[in-house]
Amino acid sequence: MKKEDNFIFSHLFAYAILFIGFGLFLCPSITQLKEGLIGILSSDSALAFDAFHFGLGPGFVNAGLCFLLVVILLKVFDTGAAGKHFASSFIVAGYSFYGENILNILPMIFGVFLFSRIKGDPFKNHVVTSLFSTCMAPFVSYIFLTVQGPLFLRLLAAFAVGVLLGFLAADILSYAFSIHKGYNLFNMGFAAGICCTLVASLLRLFGFTYAKNTIELTGGNNLLLGTFFGLIYLSMIIEGFLLNGKSFKGLKELLHQTGKAPVDFFSTSSFPVTLINMGGCGLMATAYVLLVGGQINGPVISCIWTIPGFAAYGMHMLNIPWSIIGIALGSFIFKYDLAATGILTTTLNSACMAPITGQFGPIFGMITGLIHINVAPNISFLHGFLCLYNNGFAAGFVAYIVLTLNTFFRALVKSRPKI
Repeated sequence: MKKEDNFIFSHLFAYAILFIGFGLFLCPSITQLKEGLIGILSSDSALAFDAFHFGLGPGFVNAGLCFLLVVILLKVFDTGAAGKHFASSFIVAGYSFYGENILNILPMIFGVFLFSRIKGDPFKNHVVTSLFSTCMAPFVSYIFLTVQGPLFLRLLAAFAVGVLLGFLAADILSYAFSIHKGYNLFNMGFAAGICCTLVASLLRLFGFTYAKNTIELTGGNNLLLGTFFGLIYLSMIIEGFLLNGKSFKGLKELLHQTGKAPVDFFSTSSFPVTLINMGGCGLMATAYVLLVGGQINGPVISCIWTIPGFAAYGMHMLNIPWSIIGIALGSFIFKYDLAATGILTTTLNSACMAPITGQFGPIFGMITGLIHINVAPNISFLHGFLCLYNNGFAAGFVAYIVLTLNTFFRALVKSRPKI
């Protein structure tokens, strides 16, 4: 691995250790940490799970451990530092506040590993896919807690379902991409949603029911958590500015890219400029939550930490706001509460279709948001509330619809007679 790659990877290690350290700082005792982690590990993790229900400290420690595990995987398999590695590790860490834990993510990773072995490819070519596939982790927890019988049987059933999901998602991933043509950055969400819908449908034949979580969402931590994440994002901007020769040179060029996948801002721009973009996107996401009066809880953190990760892989400060603005304007029509956690997560995750704005402009970006806010909440029942990337699943359909509309209107304009 190159010296520059080591320097970039050191940032991922630092963020993981920061999460663990902050979690330990917030825990008044080892007993509380232990009880909190047991609570997180023993919950079914279905939507909408909030790790902070078991304490802020255990929530951050769990996220930090998951973060550290995926960074080690990336480092061991020497994949070289790239934007997709920041996107995949950030999203795993973010969704560790929302349903993933250090145990239930392992079967999907192994499933993708098994897929790579059967296909005859090195696992390093699929390690990022394995990290994204962890969005199906709630299936593992749900099966383990639902299956009746001895402990070994429950573990075997949960592991087998997780491996199957990881294997299927790795196989269907390229086909999912062909549907939205790279305009849905959460491509695994679409692939995983299809796999989860299939498996959930089969499980219902055996008497399994919907697993919607009843854990009470937390609140009242906006000052602490807003400051914590705000300082991280501010440090990204400052460091990027200093590494870039104390300038924002190159940022304008990055902001004029469409963001259409596959894209790597580390390659098309540079690490320092990308770091500035990551910090800026993170501040924008956090500021929006606070502006509308939302609560920074586990589900919301999954969004405001994922966005900076994907700011290295397609999102930037000019292409993410428009779907969010579209949803905010749409609230006057559809009468939904912008501060509600479910609406907040859907709104922020609509940024996964930022390339639509980058390619076709703000109007189509706002249309995308308006469609997405109505599709995403009505699609989670298909997979039994067990796919954490529900918005990525919905975004696959929404992107296809918007692309079809765009093609239609462009053809209509070209066919109009000239006056």
